[in-house]
Amino acid sequence: MLESRPVAPPSDYVRAFDTLDTLVGLLEAASRQVERAPVSGRLSVVIVTGFLGAGKTTLMRHLLSAKHGLKIAAMVNDFAALNIDAALIADVNADTTALANGCICCSLSGGVARGLLAIAERPEPVDAVLIEASGVADPGGIAHVASAVAGVSIDAVVTVVDAAANTESEHAAYLLQRQLAPASLVLLNKTDLMGRAEADALAQRLAALAPQALLLRTVGCAVPPALIFDGLHSPQHVEDGKR
Repeated sequence: MLESRPVAPPSDYVRAFDTLDTLVGLLEAASRQVERAPVSGRLSVVIVTGFLGAGKTTLMRHLLSAKHGLKIAAMVNDFAALNIDAALIADVNADTTALANGCICCSLSGGVARGLLAIAERPEPVDAVLIEASGVADPGGIAHVASAVAGVSIDAVVTVVDAAANTESEHAAYLLQRQLAPASLVLLNKTDLMGRAEADALAQRLAALAPQALLLRTVGCAVPPALIFDGLHSPQHVEDGKR
């Protein structure tokens, strides 16, 4: 008779995969920097994370096309999903799309470390790099790998939360906690789809999970780019866009 064994919860498998993925990224960062010259100067990095459908792609599109005068490099999984206005696209090649406002989009398929080093080696310097994490990626692990690249500074981790999503299951709650743990800014998005009392309760829950982060309620991830690119140093929470 076969002995039955307890089945590990999904969070255990996710945690194991995250650990392996981070170790692979760290090894790649180390090996790439042996092969190449170190990054000159400081490369500012902002990580955008959130579940699929939360609104992080909307936020990325907003930050890339806003009139802020900054040259932004975005590392994305799928440029087509950003749905950038065709009039803003200046040039397209195998893995990089240049925009007319000086911003560029690069594929994340080559890995975080490799992508950051490639951006650092471009003749035109950028003011900041946006990294769009997939819906199941560990932003803490991405930050760890990016920080292993000499000259890289993690300036912000922005976590987008869908106010209307169900995050009560054990697995979803674990993934949400993982996304909130390194956050410096939390966007409680789609608050127009729920009542004030529900939004208040969810905001309190998120604030407890990420007490070090700014918390902003949004619709369509409409936030001033300066809130992200000018640095997030205050632990004060923001409600409905007002201090």
